[in-house]
Amino acid sequence: MTESKKAWCSPGKIVRSVAVVAFAAASLVWIDSGGHVDAADLVVSTPYPSVVASPGSTVKFDLQVTAPAVTIAQIKVAQLPTGWTTTLRGGGFVVNAVTAAPDTPGKFTVEIVVPPDAAANNYSFNVITSDSSGDFTLPLAVQVQAEVNSGVGVKADFPSLRGDPSTAFSYTLTVTNNTPQSQTFTFTAEGPQGWTVTASPDASPNANTVTVDADGTTTVKVSATPPATVEQGSYPINVTITSDTGGTGSMQLTAEVTGSSKLDVATADQRLNVSGKANSEKRVTLVVSNSGTAALQAVQFAATPPSGWTVTSDPPQVPQVNPNESTQVVAVIKPEKNALAGDYAISVRASAGSQSTSLDLRYGVKGSQTLGIIAIAIIAVTFLGLAWLFRRLGRR
Repeated sequence: MTESKKAWCSPGKIVRSVAVVAFAAASLVWIDSGGHVDAADLVVSTPYPSVVASPGSTVKFDLQVTAPAVTIAQIKVAQLPTGWTTTLRGGGFVVNAVTAAPDTPGKFTVEIVVPPDAAANNYSFNVITSDSSGDFTLPLAVQVQAEVNSGVGVKADFPSLRGDPSTAFSYTLTVTNNTPQSQTFTFTAEGPQGWTVTASPDASPNANTVTVDADGTTTVKVSATPPATVEQGSYPINVTITSDTGGTGSMQLTAEVTGSSKLDVATADQRLNVSGKANSEKRVTLVVSNSGTAALQAVQFAATPPSGWTVTSDPPQVPQVNPNESTQVVAVIKPEKNALAGDYAISVRASAGSQSTSLDLRYGVKGSQTLGIIAIAIIAVTFLGLAWLFRRLGRR
C-alpha cells in the first residue's frame, strides 16, 4: 500500500497531471471565448525615432501599430516641449485612434511644428497607444540645429537681376530631391511691400505644388513685379520650398531696380506766348523737372529760331537734376534787327542722354515806335495839307 502511494505521487506523474489540467483549462477558455484570444501588448514602431530639424520647421514621424489580434488603439502625444505643437494624421484626416491587426498594422503620422525661436538642443516626447490590454509608450526625439541638410536642394540660374521699374523680374530655380523617396514640394515666395511675387512649377504655371521622384529635379519659375512708385535700389525676393515630410529649402533672390528718369520742360508762368522788340533780347524762364526715379545727367539745350534770330540758354547745360526735383534755365531770345512786326514760331529742345523734349513758343515782334511816330507825323502832315488845300479851293 505504501509503495503504490509512492508510485502515484512520483515526479513524472505529477508533471503529466499538471500539463493535462493546464491544457484542459486552455481548452475551456478557447471554447468560452468563441476562438478569440485577448490582445497582448501593442507594439508601436517608426523607422526613424530620432531626427534633426531646424527652428521653425515641421517634422513628420511615420508610425505603425501592430497587435496579435484586431484591436482599436487610442493614440496621444505626451511630454511635448513648451511652445511645440503636434497633430496626428491618418488617411487624410486628423485622428486620435487607429485599428491594428497582426497582418495589417494601423498607420498614422505624428506632425510636430518646431517653434521658430527653439534653441539648439535635444528635445524628446512620447507617443502613447492604449487599448484594453494596456499602454505602449514610444519615445521620439528631435535634435534642433541652426543649419540642417534637409535633402532639398535649391539653386538659381541667375539669382540677381537688374531692370527698370517697369521690368517684371523672372527667375528660374532648380529644385532637387536629395532623399531616397518621392516627395511633394510646396512653394512660397515673398517680396517687399507692394511687389507682386509668384512661384510655380515650370510645367504648370497655375500649380503651387509638384511631386519630385527620389534624386530627381524640377524647375520652378519665380516672377517679381515692382510697384510703379518703386525707388532705385536692391530688393530681396525670398523663396521657401517645403516638402511633405517637413524638409525645407530656401533661396534669396535679388531684384536691382536701376530707376528711370523723365525729362519735362515748361515755362515758369505756363505761358507759351512771349513778345518783344526787334533787335532786343527777351529772357524767358524755363523750368526743367525730373519726375522719374533716377537722376538726369547733363541736360543740354538747343533751339530752332527764325532765320537771323539767336536763341541761347543760361546756363548752357544743367549738370544734374535729381528725381522729383526741378531747376530753372533762362532762354535768351534776340530777334533780327530788321524783323517785321508779327508772330514767329520758336522751338526750344532739352535733351539728356537718350531723352529729349521740346517746347514750342510763339514770339510776337512789336513794331518800332520811331516808325510809328514818323507814320503818324506823315499822316498828320497829309491831313493838314489836304485841309489847307480844301480851304483855299473853297474860297475861289
